[in-house]
Amino acid sequence: MRKVVSISLDENLDSLLIKSAKKQKIAKSEIIKRALVQYFYLNNAKSIRANLQKFAEKAGYLSEDDIYNDIS
Repeated sequence: MRKVVSISLDENLDSLLIKSAKKQKIAKSEIIKRALVQYFYLNNAKSIRANLQKFAEKAGYLSEDDIYNDIS
């Protein structure tokens, strides 16, 4: 089921949205949907990373370099 959502944008953001939609030949709503999907994906990834960080630290991995050095 589709849901209609209304948002308020400042003039600059609206202008960027319009230009991008025209350039890509897609609807403004499609750009907003894609942005939301990306936002939720990245937010979820950050949450997973934060939850796993404590386990990595207990295993002695204090940085990404530690992981890289171990698997290289």
